[in-house]
Amino acid sequence: MIMNIPNALSFLRLLLIPVFCWTFLMGGDNIAYYYAAGAALLLSALSDLFDGYFARKFNQITELGKLLDPIADKLTLGAVVVCMWIRFGKTMAILNVLFSLLLLKELLMGIGGLVVFRGRKEIIPAQWWGKIGTVGFYTCMLGVMVVSIFFSDYRYSDYLIVGLVALSVVLMLFAFVRYFIFGLKMLKTANKEQTETETA
Repeated sequence: MIMNIPNALSFLRLLLIPVFCWTFLMGGDNIAYYYAAGAALLLSALSDLFDGYFARKFNQITELGKLLDPIADKLTLGAVVVCMWIRFGKTMAILNVLFSLLLLKELLMGIGGLVVFRGRKEIIPAQWWGKIGTVGFYTCMLGVMVVSIFFSDYRYSDYLIVGLVALSVVLMLFAFVRYFIFGLKMLKTANKEQTETETA
């Protein structure tokens, strides 16, 4: 079955990208737009959390789902980072560095995934450290929105935003390092299997 609950949730995450971008960037002084952007981001986070759960629980793991889920993840995270960068990049210079690291991580993850796929003809499966990074990212970005909406007049609001973005960077870089090691092991296993096949 191509279209099932997990795949539908991944498609939903893709559809929520333009909704978040438009409401977040075009809100201006209208607080309702930011509420809508926050709701879209929260719904995206929940869909990411539950698509894997439903896939395992109902045995609905498909090749399309294995491909669609990481694509939806990377596009969503990339779009959120770009929007946050546009909105908060001028607040403090360090945010430009932090947002750059987040985008660089997603780019390298995408390249690494293609390298592993080329070597093993399979997509790197989701791991617990990846989920921790993703959940941490969504939580921190929602926190940034809460601070910017409800605590914008607070003396240390800018530092809170920097702290939340920095925390998301730490969690995502942790996931990146673990996936890098995991991907190398997958490639090493593939090379070993190929060598054994050629010498058999």
